[in-house]
Amino acid sequence: MKKKILSLMLVLLMVVSLVPMGASAETTIVASGSCGVMDGNYGEVTDNVKWSLDSSGVLTISGSGEMAWYGCVEGGEGLSPWGQNVKAVIVEEGVTTVGLGAFFNCKQLTSVTLPNSVYAIRMSAFMGCESLKSIILPEGVELIGSGAFGGCKALKTIYLPKTLTAVGEFTFAACYSLKDVYYAGSETEWKQIEFGNDSDPTNHITIHYNFKAPVDLVTPSGFTDIPSDAFYANAVKWAVENEITTGVGN
Repeated sequence: MKKKILSLMLVLLMVVSLVPMGASAETTIVASGSCGVMDGNYGEVTDNVKWSLDSSGVLTISGSGEMAWYGCVEGGEGLSPWGQNVKAVIVEEGVTTVGLGAFFNCKQLTSVTLPNSVYAIRMSAFMGCESLKSIILPEGVELIGSGAFGGCKALKTIYLPKTLTAVGEFTFAACYSLKDVYYAGSETEWKQIEFGNDSDPTNHITIHYNFKAPVDLVTPSGFTDIPSDAFYANAVKWAVENEITTGVGN
């Protein structure tokens, strides 16, 4: 226990040391707008869903209903209004989809928080997010569109809910680091999911069935006695993800 406490203190000191002296914890909104659609009219953006991007790179999506669809232009530039310098995404309760191409080529994106209200991850939603290492898809997600996580080269783990019924083509294409998929349902239920061409990772990735605690992916490995809501939990999680520490045993 003493070793664990000392290790934790070391992690916190290292994280604090990375913050420049005199840096302010305050952030400001640098851009905002609307990103919703109504009645399936994906060509017209409405204000039922809105977005705001702060000065630290955190994008918040809020409102009620579906997100608009975005594409990309030749050369890999996404067409979403918030651009591609997003570092973290927080989708609030009430939003029901992650829009097509919403975070295409957001190469600095490392953190995604999704609510239970989301039922669909649209095509290419996170394609090219090369820094994303893990993601939890909450219970309620039924559909993952084609290429949704294609090119997420750093993605190591993903949690899939029991509610999932369909996965589009090439969803995990070029996810070279993906080793573990945590699935809330049984192996029998997994086999009932409709997988598109080259989207079933069963042959080359370990599937962990009946995994019912997505918080296990949030709580840092090796520090299982740290509450997920502790003020320092995110700091330790960051240190683990960046391989500063892997925790210690009892």
